[in-house]
Amino acid sequence: MIDYSAGTRSVIIGDSGSGLSRFAQETYEADPENVAIASQKADNNITFLRDTVIEEVVFGLEQRGIASDDMHRRARHILTQLGLWQLSEANPAQLSGGQTKRLSIAEVAILEHKVLFLDSPFAGLDQQSIQAVIDFIAGYPGAVILLLTEDHELLDDSFHRFYLYDDSLTTQKPEEKPFEIPERVASSDGIRREIPIGTVQAVRGVKKRKFWQFRAPQQRVFRSEEISLPLFQGEITWLRGANGAGKTSLMRAMVGFDGAEGLDVSVTMQTQQATDQVFSTTMSQFVGNDELLAQWGIDPEMHPYDVPQAHLRLGQVAAVLGRKTQVVLLDEPDVGLDRHSRQYFHHLLAAALRQGQAMVLTCHDARVISEMRQYCTVNEVFLPSPVA
Repeated sequence: MIDYSAGTRSVIIGDSGSGLSRFAQETYEADPENVAIASQKADNNITFLRDTVIEEVVFGLEQRGIASDDMHRRARHILTQLGLWQLSEANPAQLSGGQTKRLSIAEVAILEHKVLFLDSPFAGLDQQSIQAVIDFIAGYPGAVILLLTEDHELLDDSFHRFYLYDDSLTTQKPEEKPFEIPERVASSDGIRREIPIGTVQAVRGVKKRKFWQFRAPQQRVFRSEEISLPLFQGEITWLRGANGAGKTSLMRAMVGFDGAEGLDVSVTMQTQQATDQVFSTTMSQFVGNDELLAQWGIDPEMHPYDVPQAHLRLGQVAAVLGRKTQVVLLDEPDVGLDRHSRQYFHHLLAAALRQGQAMVLTCHDARVISEMRQYCTVNEVFLPSPVA
């Protein structure tokens, strides 16, 4: 049904757990010489065996014995297309989440397989980066198939659309049920209660000298702008900014990571990668609320690694909110959620906001923010580009 001819563009849309990744894997296994997959988890595509982005992106070419001049030409071309050339000498391990995502696509795509699957390629990317990926796809010499949980407004009619549900691939779009938004969150007395935290700044990349070293290690130091974050009980502060602006670093500083002092109030953080916070062997242990798992239709005895990505993300957010801290930091919590699970996500947030928790959230999906505004107050803070 799908046309794998050179230059064709397709998108397969299905719920989390519907078999999107499995479809790509089976296609790859049938023809591994001509098919490549850039998986939804960016770290899976990056070796981290090289100290610079440009060395990392040509790793596969190097293993294939491609001439140095050709490697450099292809690396410069693809990094420029994906907005990463200015970071060519940066350490891959020190990139932001969005930059890492684009690097992972580049590292797979530079090999120019005849068929390229991109699994959730827009997850965690700002609008400019999404457009860069789409522009890159337009010029890819082979067939490109996107795997998405929802259609994207920036994908035009040049993309052939398919839908995967009930283990069947079809061109017929399934009927969608109405999207349920929680009831409006409001304080009982109508008074806004601020949680003062002063100004915050993130500094990343400063390494202290070890006792056996004569000098401190030299590396690229990142500093975010020093900003003031308005925090109110029962409200969300949306921390905006481009990929690489330092939003995650700022959150880590608020928790007390990377040598920062942290906030003077109780605070917890949900990380971009849900697997980073999995220390349990069952979903029951991970979430700590079997009633929620029953509502989501999740077996409480399943291992967190064995559930669909959307369910793992829901469990992670529920576990973090369940700590009942005054301040909750949510780093791109919408990534990995399909339309159905996103409704559960909003109800989780609304319930925590009603308990008086204040939230700081990063998100690049304007649609998700629009949904939040329907049931709670969302305050915007823009984080500008980093200073030297």
